[in-house]
Amino acid sequence: MIAMTRPWPSVNESRLYVAFELSAKSWKLGITSGFGVEPWVQTVQAGDLKKLAQVLRRGRVHFRLGADAPVASCYEAGRDGFWIHRALTAMGIDNQVIDSASIEVSRRARRAKTDKLDALMLARMLVRYWMGEREVWRVVRGPSEADEAARHGSRERTALVKEQTRIRNQIRGWLATCGATLPRSQTATWWTRIETWCGTALPVPLQDRIARAEARRQLLAEQIAALNALQRAAVAAAPADSARVSCG
Repeated sequence: MIAMTRPWPSVNESRLYVAFELSAKSWKLGITSGFGVEPWVQTVQAGDLKKLAQVLRRGRVHFRLGADAPVASCYEAGRDGFWIHRALTAMGIDNQVIDSASIEVSRRARRAKTDKLDALMLARMLVRYWMGEREVWRVVRGPSEADEAARHGSRERTALVKEQTRIRNQIRGWLATCGATLPRSQTATWWTRIETWCGTALPVPLQDRIARAEARRQLLAEQIAALNALQRAAVAAAPADSARVSCG
């Protein structure tokens, strides 16, 4: 995350400022044209870029700006990632993705962390940011589309390893209820050879449960191995200079 630098416009420059409050179903837009101008609030369906373009055209008319007046926008980094940033940039909009934890808001003014900051507040802060108050927030520099896509493999592997560990710990817990422990060497159908505290075999329902858990754990192991192979292949195919950078 970095603070962006730019040649700051004058206070009198005509510009439409748009702050997005994103949700899964809709985007709330706080729109203004500068300091002291009451924001105009509009809502569009999430992802409806055609409707968004219509709202921006109406916004220019609403604030008596020229049809070609530039648009500056912002939204908080979150679940949507950076595709919206790329879409807005492709529309000719100068967009900023904001680190929400850096936003200059008093503790008493903050809501629960599950709520989005109000679009009206963001719109006013966006104007301040464009007028040179860079300390109001930090801008997140998004990865390229290719880099963002490449992260999925690493994140998936992390999730699979966690799930594998969770299942192993579950099995340990089930065995503990019988006074047994997970053996170091876990050959095929190892649970059929485990004895309880009194030397008897594990109860059949528990053996069945462990068998199903082990089948899931085996599938996870195969998927992790496949991801490891893909990662090794990607590293082998990467240019030598990129490998040196990543290891530095």
